[in-house]
Amino acid sequence: MKRKKLNYLEMQGKIADIYSQAKIYHLENLQISEKIQQMKKDLPKRTPLYVRSYVDGYSDALRNKLYQESLEFCYIMPNGELASTYKKSERYYEKLGYKVSELTNQECSFYYIGTNKPY
Repeated sequence: MKRKKLNYLEMQGKIADIYSQAKIYHLENLQISEKIQQMKKDLPKRTPLYVRSYVDGYSDALRNKLYQESLEFCYIMPNGELASTYKKSERYYEKLGYKVSELTNQECSFYYIGTNKPY
């Protein structure tokens, strides 16, 4: 079966769809990476290296945008509460009554803003 060639706009659309789904469904980083890898795997074998690099670059740009607009860095406090380092967050650690010294030994990760869904 012959594969259809993808043009730049179609690839951009597929990558943008993956990151759009991530924002809507709060996908984890591993799920996003798997979708991107599958898309790259589905490219024809003779796809030029510069096209594959373009896919990586565009994906990186959208990932950075996701970090800037949709994710916040949080510490998981002993009571299970998430304490964010993002000053505009409702769960900013100072608003919750925590000090920086109380955060240092806690588990931490990125979470989607306003949810308890980890990235």
